[in-house]
Amino acid sequence: MYKTEITERVPLRLFGQPHTGPYMNLGPAFAQVAEMAGKAGLWPHAIGMAGVYYDNPKLTPPADLRSFPAVAVKEGAILPDGMEQRVLDAGPYLELLHVGDYAGLAATYGYIYDEVLPASGRTHAPLPSYELYLNDPNEVPPEELQTLICIPLNP
Repeated sequence: MYKTEITERVPLRLFGQPHTGPYMNLGPAFAQVAEMAGKAGLWPHAIGMAGVYYDNPKLTPPADLRSFPAVAVKEGAILPDGMEQRVLDAGPYLELLHVGDYAGLAATYGYIYDEVLPASGRTHAPLPSYELYLNDPNEVPPEELQTLICIPLNP
């Protein structure tokens, strides 16, 4: 169905704002983070947009889902006022490139957890999963959106 790969990721530094609520309603939160980054002159120091997801939506009520919409930044970037920093751990990650509308991400996660992880013999580490958004939904049609899903693995 999808190509997956296990990679060793380096630490990833993020500037953003915590959010609580349904994962599928994060568009305005991402827009706010992008606007703050623009006003702070952060884009020359940015790698791209990212989202950190702390809870399993199958187990946590939508209103209680915790996330961190953010901008992934290069070394030397200075944290702007009004934003918080998170640093994601280095280590082994399962990566999968989802191509298509964000609405299809839930099915892709189902494939990862129901098929890929059990077949790999690896388990999810007690760290949050994250997504890197490789293109802009304001610039490409939904079917061309590219989302790199990164699932932390136990060694």
